[in-house]
Amino acid sequence: MNEYTITDKSSLKKELDKIVEDGYAADINETVKGVHCVAAPIFDENNKVIACVWTSGPAGRLARIEGRVNVDIRSQADGYIEKIFVGEGDQVRAGQPLFKIVDASYVQQLNLAKANLGAAKAALKNAALEVEKFTELSRSGTSQTLRHKIRNVFALGRHSGGGGRTIF
Repeated sequence: MNEYTITDKSSLKKELDKIVEDGYAADINETVKGVHCVAAPIFDENNKVIACVWTSGPAGRLARIEGRVNVDIRSQADGYIEKIFVGEGDQVRAGQPLFKIVDASYVQQLNLAKANLGAAKAALKNAALEVEKFTELSRSGTSQTLRHKIRNVFALGRHSGGGGRTIF
């Protein structure tokens, strides 16, 4: 026994839970100071342990490397992963792409929104031109023609689902 030897039940349970999670066991100076050991099970096609492999050596040749920080990663958008850009244990930095989500539905929604925006801009431009025309007609005193034009514009809006209503 040495200062690295596990001697209490809660520490042993924590170590066993880690072994189950990692899928291998590591002995870092626990049996013999300056010697590291690693062991892992070998499974058959039925997921039954049939053997074990292990190795040991001087501490300078074997090492246990763990991440300094483990974080949960969640996407800002729902979807299926199309491509993974990093591997388990890779070092990553803030802002680095980790995954690509299948974006076909998002591209389709974006294209539809762009088309709707273009149509709305065109309708706004046409309405501005009509207001300009009506303003000129009003100044020239052709109020009868103006009323006719306005009725036609609103009728057209009502017919196309625009909800226009006659006000004259």
